[in-house]
Amino acid sequence: MNEPTKEQLLEFDEKILPIVSETHDASYRHGAYITQVFHRISDNTFWKVLYSLSTDGEEHGLAQGVYKISQVYPKQIIMTVYE
Repeated sequence: MNEPTKEQLLEFDEKILPIVSETHDASYRHGAYITQVFHRISDNTFWKVLYSLSTDGEEHGLAQGVYKISQVYPKQIIMTVYE
């Protein structure tokens, strides 16, 4: 199975490769670490992408080709809360 290309991820076409999850980790000294999960609709696969993003916009790991990508699978978690 071929992973999505950097260009496909950056194009962000909601009908082809929508983002289904996104988190920001502010522990990066100059900005944030971004984790996004994309759903490739054509083959119903999910891809997690990790990259850094600086607050001044000069560094964008995904655009610069410095990122990690891996295939992931959805997992339903049931949580009990008391109110």
